[in-house]
Amino acid sequence: LTLDGRYVVCPQRTGAMAWDLARHQLRYQWSVLSGAARVVCVTPDGRRVLAGTTRLGIESGEDQQGYVYVWEFDNPKALRIIRAHSDGISALAVTPSGDLIVSASTDGTARVWHLESGAERAVFSGHSGSIEALSITPDAEHVITGSRDGTIQMWELESGRRVAGFSGEAPITDLELSFDGMSIVAGDSAGRVLILQVSGMRRES
Repeated sequence: LTLDGRYVVCPQRTGAMAWDLARHQLRYQWSVLSGAARVVCVTPDGRRVLAGTTRLGIESGEDQQGYVYVWEFDNPKALRIIRAHSDGISALAVTPSGDLIVSASTDGTARVWHLESGAERAVFSGHSGSIEALSITPDAEHVITGSRDGTIQMWELESGRRVAGFSGEAPITDLELSFDGMSIVAGDSAGRVLILQVSGMRRES
């Protein structure tokens, strides 16, 4: 949902689309060149749409890398395509300022990209399984990731350094941060909902 409440933006196999809520009709569409768009997000100013791709299958010859696409909201031509991961992209977010992208992948890493240049800024490496969810703290200083390895990790956004962690009992499938950035709500594959205080996570030395 865009911040002005006018559009719902969602992924589809061939790219992304935006539905006009007032008119109850499809208004915009954007296409990817390979794979399928799995996740989408919109920059805080509403000017740009981003999508992260995943592979369609495992057939020989298919490009299995994960790409981040950036489009102007009213232009179907991609403004930028970033070759972001060695496998499909599973989560995507933009910092509150709108200048940095954070992508996470089934390759077990998360990465920070400069939206305007496409340059890589940081790599978060430490999960032993696919990263399924991520969230950026309101002050844009940290990124929280949840993985199928059963852990939730907190990282410094600028340096990529892991600063805190939590180990659960089952693969983490989703997570969200509270508006104040103090609490994490996560779901796992066993059907449990976990509520964690960021300040109570185990700190890395």
